[in-house]
Amino acid sequence: MKKLYLLAIVLLSLILFSCEGDNYVAVTGVANVRVGTGFGGLVVGNTEEVSAQVFPHNATNLNATWESSNPEIVSVVSSGGSRRSSSIGGYTTTIYATIKILSLGTATITVTTQDGSKTATHTINVGKGQEGTITWRISNDTLIIGGVGRISGVQHHRPWERHRDFFTALIVEDGVTSIVSDAFTGFTNLTSVTIGNGVLHIGSRAFLDCVNLTYVTIGNNVRDIDGDAFRNTGLVSIVIPRSVNTIWMSAFRNTKLTSVTFNAGSSIREHAFAENRNLNSITILSANPPHVTNINAFLGVPATVCLFVPEVLISVYRQHNVWRSFGCVVGLPIVVHTVTFNTQGGSFSGWIPTIRVFDGYAIESPTPFRFGFDFGGWYRESNHINVWNFETDVVTSDITLYARWTPV
Repeated sequence: MKKLYLLAIVLLSLILFSCEGDNYVAVTGVANVRVGTGFGGLVVGNTEEVSAQVFPHNATNLNATWESSNPEIVSVVSSGGSRRSSSIGGYTTTIYATIKILSLGTATITVTTQDGSKTATHTINVGKGQEGTITWRISNDTLIIGGVGRISGVQHHRPWERHRDFFTALIVEDGVTSIVSDAFTGFTNLTSVTIGNGVLHIGSRAFLDCVNLTYVTIGNNVRDIDGDAFRNTGLVSIVIPRSVNTIWMSAFRNTKLTSVTFNAGSSIREHAFAENRNLNSITILSANPPHVTNINAFLGVPATVCLFVPEVLISVYRQHNVWRSFGCVVGLPIVVHTVTFNTQGGSFSGWIPTIRVFDGYAIESPTPFRFGFDFGGWYRESNHINVWNFETDVVTSDITLYARWTPV
């Protein structure tokens, strides 16, 4: 009996050692559930990838289960994959599964980690628009596209193709979610385009070679403008909304642009504004300078182009390897504040904890992580008296926000 007791102790020690060894890193959280690309809608019958980010990035056990609240609408086909990736800001770890869209309706996808039973959810709405209920009509020389869903770009899916000579203007209404590649390539009669606030994505070559297209208004929710989207057009000015994350390669190459206004620190890719030989001014109304990923982004534009930027950021632009090459930098009397996120023992995955923001602007809430603790929000004081409300509070001065942690 004594020998059996000693043997049990040895076995238990081995098990504990193997589970809690030096290489073991526990999962502290899972978040940011995403479905597919986010460009346009979900089509009945299609499969999509659903993914979530695991914290910390070096967690050991990446096993997880994925469930659908309504498998008749959206079913989980397979799960169990993971991948790690690196970026300038650090490392991220993603777990993913494959789902299938079966019918119209709503379903909530829940992911639960095997280690720590951490959960995150994402609700999927499969509506008629995702199956392509796009409507169109021509009224007073204007093509009006409405309905819900995305505009297809393949030529035989453009029912207005044979009527192209009967309209000069295009209005994309708010129900449309995406303008897909080649949607209006070569429509030489187009002179103006108004893109609604429902559009999230402008596809590659969407308006390529629309040589008479002079005026474009981009909706306030567009996230990405793909390569060659407005290349070889007659645009004379453009305003980039705050929502735009990335302007891809050659998106505005070889146009008639004389002025560009950025309302966000968008990422500007190779040749995005190259060969715009009429360009004379760039106005940047963003507390964070646009991120130019390649020195050729403005290849061929005049060296006399003038930058108009917030006055407090003039030195930043004069030292930048791309922006400093422009002829002049003019300061605008815009107040900019610095917001510092003090994690108080926590950390971010791929996040720089200091941002700039205009006076009177709201900010988004970043989520840090800390092993063995639950995150409890951001506070104005280090001793956690007044919580910062990201829905209503605005920044009016330089400020430090402090994370609150509760032991698990």
